[in-house]
Amino acid sequence: AGSLLGAVRHMDRIPWDDDVDLGVDAVHEPSLAGVVTAIAAQRLGVDSPFGLSKRAIRALQLLTSAGHQLSISDSRSLQFRVSPQGFGLSSDEPAVDIWLCYHLDLEKDMYPEVILMSHQYGPRIPRTLIEPRQKLPFGALALWGPAEPAEVTRLYLENSGWHGDFRKICRGRKVHAIQAEYDLEIDCASLADRFAFA
Repeated sequence: AGSLLGAVRHMDRIPWDDDVDLGVDAVHEPSLAGVVTAIAAQRLGVDSPFGLSKRAIRALQLLTSAGHQLSISDSRSLQFRVSPQGFGLSSDEPAVDIWLCYHLDLEKDMYPEVILMSHQYGPRIPRTLIEPRQKLPFGALALWGPAEPAEVTRLYLENSGWHGDFRKICRGRKVHAIQAEYDLEIDCASLADRFAFA
């Protein structure tokens, strides 16, 4: 959701964020878990598990050759993270957090809502705000996003308990890249001397 906020507010990654968020349908969870298991097997020097698809094997090869790793975290909800080896030590390259979304691509006719990030606690977003998907500017890229990105962002933030003007107010939280925190809701423009805003 931070990347959607970045796309809406900055047309890029939030300047002080160290990751990019990507939502995928939860149907891909077994494939992602299989790649994580295969990476762990390689690291431990044991045989990789059988049953990986050709796509999963190719993904594993690409990750390894690029010096990246895929891991699983369950800090807020189940999340997969693609990051450079040694991420957080000295790399300026962002990690990619892959969040599972429920009913995003499959079972569209049965479910009028898409559930973001956590089946039990995640915000339920009306499908009409998600589809048809559109391309959003994101730095030098154009990424697929929801039909109504600002409204999806608002609903997500409200689900998290915040009702401020997310286009102008930067809510207090950890500033990842410089390991600093601010604990107020402040005008984003006041951070311009520390961060280059789009």
